[in-house]
Amino acid sequence: MENGFRLKYVWILLFVFFVSDCKKGAKKDETPALEDRIKLAKIELSESSSGLKVLGSVSFFKKAEVTSKILGRIKQYFKEEGDNVASGEVLAQMETLNLEIQLSKDKASVEVQTRQRDLASAKLFIAKQRVERELANIEKAEADVRDSREIRNNLLRSAENKKKLNEAGAVSETELKSVETSLNSANISLFKAEKNLASLQLGYRPEDLKKANIPMPKTKAGLKDAYIKLNTMIESAEFDMSEANLKSTLKNMESTELLLKEAKIRSPLTGTVASRIKEQGEAVKEGEALYIVVDTSKVILKFNVSESELWRLKKDQKVNFIIDAYPGQEFEGKVYIISPIVDPQSRTVEVKVLAQNDKKLLKPGMFTRGHILQEDVKKLSFQIPIKALIKGKEGKKATVFTANDEGRLFGTEVEIIKEEGDFAEVVGNLEVGRYVAVSELNELKDGQRVKLPKPAENSAAPAAPISPNVDPGTNAGGGNDSGSSEADKKKN
Repeated sequence: MENGFRLKYVWILLFVFFVSDCKKGAKKDETPALEDRIKLAKIELSESSSGLKVLGSVSFFKKAEVTSKILGRIKQYFKEEGDNVASGEVLAQMETLNLEIQLSKDKASVEVQTRQRDLASAKLFIAKQRVERELANIEKAEADVRDSREIRNNLLRSAENKKKLNEAGAVSETELKSVETSLNSANISLFKAEKNLASLQLGYRPEDLKKANIPMPKTKAGLKDAYIKLNTMIESAEFDMSEANLKSTLKNMESTELLLKEAKIRSPLTGTVASRIKEQGEAVKEGEALYIVVDTSKVILKFNVSESELWRLKKDQKVNFIIDAYPGQEFEGKVYIISPIVDPQSRTVEVKVLAQNDKKLLKPGMFTRGHILQEDVKKLSFQIPIKALIKGKEGKKATVFTANDEGRLFGTEVEIIKEEGDFAEVVGNLEVGRYVAVSELNELKDGQRVKLPKPAENSAAPAAPISPNVDPGTNAGGGNDSGSSEADKKKN
């Protein structure tokens, strides 16, 4: 009896194990195919594809600090803060008494220096005449030497002849003595003429030119000019000094006159007086600011753009912006300057936008909201779920599997712009409205079949899914895990 009970118990256990194995096999057989398990998400344009939304402030296009170029006190102001000014218009007047006194002194000095210059010029003229006379005297002395030498030579020949005749008894001793006396007189005259010439030639010799570093001319006229230059060096130096003194005094007078003109403080540009720094009667130094003038016919809008968005920007790109002070009114501008430097703290780049301000509505310091329009189709970016990305070794590169119209998946390389929440912004060869796989990525290969959502499913809201092939957590609309399990329960 007891053995029969045990045998029956064994058969029951075997039956239980058999049923359990059958259920496991049934569950294995119920595992969906890969194409049924793949979930999809729709590719959409990112919000930034239409452009970048940025915040910034209005700044002036041109700014100038109007400074005083003279030391003194402010005599009078002509413009106040907020006044419009034209380029070159007088803003203020400085006191000029000291400058006027200095100008009078300079004019008197010019008169004195002019007279000194004229005196030096006259001395130089007289010195040149003196040199010309000395040159003429040298020529006369040279002629006298030649004449004296000729007379001496004639008397020398005559004395030799008389001596021979005297020895022959043809000429008396008295006559010979007379000729010898005349010869001695001729020698003395020649000696005097030569000494006079040598005295006159001092300062008029080639060696004198050499000592003065004056080149030896090759012509007679050039030699004359060289001797004039040599023998009027002092007078020429005096004239040059007086000329330099006169020019220096004239320059001082011109400087004083210029400073008197600069006593009228003028605006360097057309614009508006932004601020007046000094009060009337205050003393100011050279280079000290009195006014700040800004040109607001155009304005600069300054925005900070993330370095990851730089690829979207280019010069002259259109920008729409609004100002809180003018609700409902939109303004336009263009990208003017893209800074080449990235702020290491914020990782942003300053972008300057130039806008016309003919009506003077835009004021420096105003807060602005800008929209940098994206007109280049090649720079569109797309939004897909992060879980659709198969990231490579480079953090910015990834692969996504996109479905074609025949329901097959193919890998496409994309570049990740940024990741935010569950979604990523990417650029690549994608199309809006197509689908990317967001599950079973490790099992996917090019050409893998997938079930595409039906057209009706495309318009379904995420809260009411129809197809289990659409990822419930994405922007595509479609099924979720709980919905499909409820359907299975009803079928079972």
